[in-house]
Amino acid sequence: MPRYPLLLLKLLGVGLITGQLFRLFLFLAHHDQWQDAQLADILHAFLDRGLLFDLYVNAWALLLPALLLGIRYASGSSAVWPVRTARWIWSALFIVILFFGCADVPFYAYVNMRLTDLALSTAQTWQQSLRELVSTPPYLIAVIVFAILSFAVVRITGRFFKTLVGEERPMKPWLRWSWFALSLFALIPGLRGTLDPSDQPLAPEDAYFSNTPFLNQLSTNATYSFVASLTIEHVDYLPSEVAIANVRGYLGITDQRYTSPVARDVVFDTIPDRRNVVLILVESLSANRLHRFGHPKNLMPFLESLMDSSLVYDRFFSAGTRTCNGIFSSLYGLPAIGAQHPMAHPSMTSQPFYGLPSILREGGYHTSFLYPGDPLFDNMTGFLSTNGFDTFISRNDFADSIPRNSWGVTDHALYTKVIEHLDALHAKDRAPFFASIMTISSHKGYNVPDDVRMAEPLSEEGDENIYQYADRAMELFFAQAATHPWFANTVFVILGDHGQRFDPVYEVPIPYHHVPMIIHAPGVVAARMEHGFGTQVDVPETILGLLNIPHVNNTLGLDLRRSQHPLAYFCSDDRICAIDDRSYWIRTGEVERLYDHPSRRTTDVSQQRPLELDSLRTYAMSMVQVAQWLVDEKLVGKPIRADPIKP
Repeated sequence: MPRYPLLLLKLLGVGLITGQLFRLFLFLAHHDQWQDAQLADILHAFLDRGLLFDLYVNAWALLLPALLLGIRYASGSSAVWPVRTARWIWSALFIVILFFGCADVPFYAYVNMRLTDLALSTAQTWQQSLRELVSTPPYLIAVIVFAILSFAVVRITGRFFKTLVGEERPMKPWLRWSWFALSLFALIPGLRGTLDPSDQPLAPEDAYFSNTPFLNQLSTNATYSFVASLTIEHVDYLPSEVAIANVRGYLGITDQRYTSPVARDVVFDTIPDRRNVVLILVESLSANRLHRFGHPKNLMPFLESLMDSSLVYDRFFSAGTRTCNGIFSSLYGLPAIGAQHPMAHPSMTSQPFYGLPSILREGGYHTSFLYPGDPLFDNMTGFLSTNGFDTFISRNDFADSIPRNSWGVTDHALYTKVIEHLDALHAKDRAPFFASIMTISSHKGYNVPDDVRMAEPLSEEGDENIYQYADRAMELFFAQAATHPWFANTVFVILGDHGQRFDPVYEVPIPYHHVPMIIHAPGVVAARMEHGFGTQVDVPETILGLLNIPHVNNTLGLDLRRSQHPLAYFCSDDRICAIDDRSYWIRTGEVERLYDHPSRRTTDVSQQRPLELDSLRTYAMSMVQVAQWLVDEKLVGKPIRADPIKP
């Protein structure tokens, strides 16, 4: 056999072994997610599905080197440049594969999914990326491992390529060209991702074979999942006219007075109650961290006590898994649209959005957004400042002496700034204010600041003590705010921007989206627990309904004090989900699964519950599809009257 096909086999072996080592690490690191899995499924994930996905990625990495080396051999050339070029092409591609594999490890630990372009969401500025890298141990370790592996692979494989330099055993031209053709032909199964010529080429849904969700994700490959995510952009679930008809029915819209088919007039029998509103989006506030929702420890005693005197929605869900989703949906009443960045996608930044900030500003409110981090992160200042906010305060507005880390200043410092800002607004003209606050100290990996004296010892668990700190900072904020004249006339709305990957029973952990919504306004809102379903999309309409402010509702949300949804829906990157009392539906690509979530079983019950499957699927897909259509048609701004009125 010629030397170059042997080289290709060695390189393929390096790629397959590396892929399995990354897979083995994930397998061991997340043993809690496969403890009840069958041995046959585990072996299938490694030796069948896993090998196919690794073979696919490595075959494409070998294609150009195989062409260069094959033509060199078949033509009888002894030139060195094809060998060098092939070496550096393969090395560059394999270094990329190594980078994705290393990045995949902390990424999965954070979001419970294989690597996608979601990882780029924090790489908007090199300063932010560098700060996060050096201050987050898992990321730093991943970079160090990547550097070591890259150096080792380049050195070792360099020796493989050197074997091609020198004379080959003489062979007739037709045999040399036959070896070239045979080598390329041998790559075809890998390039297609299947050994069966009658099968369709490899697709993301081919990873789904098991009733253990983790094994389905383990089967794929970080490079494959990342590249595949780049091709998923525009949502196309249903024909727009079908989705619009469904959504109008869900929202109870019977006529069309505006160019937007979901815009409707909202009026009240009583005069507006022009109270101040403070909306607090707490970083990663999953219901899973609260004692009343089952956590064994009382990590947030102040928030729990506040809930006792508040209106609490206990089946409330975040629209997405990113801070930008939580901000966007809570302010503008539209869901996460697949994996699109709601405040940085070109289709979003090219038009105005008419939501809670704009409506309140039209009503005479001063609108402010306070964020402790980089104003450029998630394009916050660019998007929010042009969509209804008078004032945007970020870490740049804090003194250099204020403690901060890679994400920004502490919650305590933020709340102190909030009180200073609201005092100034109140003293200026006594106009009502709307202040939206985004905290940061409960972000995973955040080191607990020492600027607050804790009432009790911190938990030894890093993912718990940050919540204790966030709770204590909020307690001090409320205690201080209560002494100020604007406090008694203020409605406080508290919710999580998203949850965390706690209790990852399913491929999209429910605690990643289950966040409580708390409305605290003693004397205005009766303390009680509401069990109806809601999402961040409902926040604007619920707040406006509480204030009795007449407006045009061009969102997909409802006033949860007056209406209810039969279910909740949300997107986790490119995955769309819906949940009701009995069932939890998840669609990944073309694969959809239905789970009996009260029992925590991971068996797909879609065939046993076809009506529930259709109900959840149609509701969620219709809502997201209509949001996509509104953005495409540039109908998310202030609604325009349509004449004549359509029935």
